[in-house]
Amino acid sequence: EHLDVRWARTEMTLQQWEPHNDNDDPDAPDWDRFRDADADTSKLRWEFELARRLQDRGIPYAISVWHLPNWCYADPTRSQHDYRRHIAPGMWPEVAESIVTYLQHAKRAHGVEPDLFSFNEPDIGVRVLMTPEQHHRAVLDLGRRFAAAGLKTQLLLGDVSNARDTHTYLDTFVTHRPATEAAGALGVHTWGGTSPAQFAAWRDTADRFKLPLLVTEFGSDPHAWRTGAYTDWFYAIQELKLLGQLMHHARPQSILTWEYTADYALLTETPPRSGNLVPTPRFHFTWHFSNLLPTDARYLKITSDHPAVQVVGLVAATDPADGWVVHIANLGAARPFTLIGVPTELTSLACTQTTRTEPRVSRDPVAPNHGQVTLILPAQSLTTLHHLP
Repeated sequence: EHLDVRWARTEMTLQQWEPHNDNDDPDAPDWDRFRDADADTSKLRWEFELARRLQDRGIPYAISVWHLPNWCYADPTRSQHDYRRHIAPGMWPEVAESIVTYLQHAKRAHGVEPDLFSFNEPDIGVRVLMTPEQHHRAVLDLGRRFAAAGLKTQLLLGDVSNARDTHTYLDTFVTHRPATEAAGALGVHTWGGTSPAQFAAWRDTADRFKLPLLVTEFGSDPHAWRTGAYTDWFYAIQELKLLGQLMHHARPQSILTWEYTADYALLTETPPRSGNLVPTPRFHFTWHFSNLLPTDARYLKITSDHPAVQVVGLVAATDPADGWVVHIANLGAARPFTLIGVPTELTSLACTQTTRTEPRVSRDPVAPNHGQVTLILPAQSLTTLHHLP
């Protein structure tokens, strides 16, 4: 209700869709068994209803597989929560059947179709491990099956765990056009961060594939869930720094915060189980970037000459007057700041600011002087100058 969400990602829980193999023929689904799995109080029903709400709001979404049913794995006796599990030899047709029937049922029974499909972090196996070649073959096969089933869903290539040299996971696609025809986007996660060069490598890979680059999990510390540190101010500043690096060097078309529900939540329940939801600092920073955004935006070429100040600019695709935004993250002490090169047709800029004590405050409008704006940046703050219709 309060964030302008442009993309979403949900889970495909195949372990509930097909907890036991429906039969021994992957080309003859037992539809009665599948339909029975979609019970009124099931997690599956919740997934389908969430997808319906997203689609009704016009929000495109990706759907991802974390877990497979144990009978699909080469090691079926291991825990459902174990990592780095391989699909059993010869079991791929059954896995593909489960995926396709889930999507067909979602379309027929609930009128929903995800825009993209992926396996979550297949490069490290959370929870399905695939070599680049296995990932390539899966994309190629699912693309054919989706088309044959009349599904609009495309494949999200990669959806890998981090951006550190992982663009090479997609090298097998470079000379294989049929596989990329089934793809709708490239997906990467940001856990642990990386260097500017590695973020830029993902930008270049997306350009080479001529596909959008989506950050399908944005976050900095993959272990922060153990302590709940993601609710504090300093974690939010750490993420703000990562966000600036990501946008400046990778230039993704979408960044999806991990996450909008319980895990790494942007809200806290204070006191616990009270129903009283309180925004965390990460919520306020997310609000700046999601709600102060031009329509059909493109990135501005913009640089900062101070390592503690990160600047990201976005402008409407055709005319700055249709939308112009600059986000200024000051990661250190208070300091004076001058922005040079503001379009002369923008004679007044709104100013929205978040500090540790004052979130999302509207400051007095700023009037550029000969294309320049000078202001004082508070310590550890995010200031957004914007002209939005």
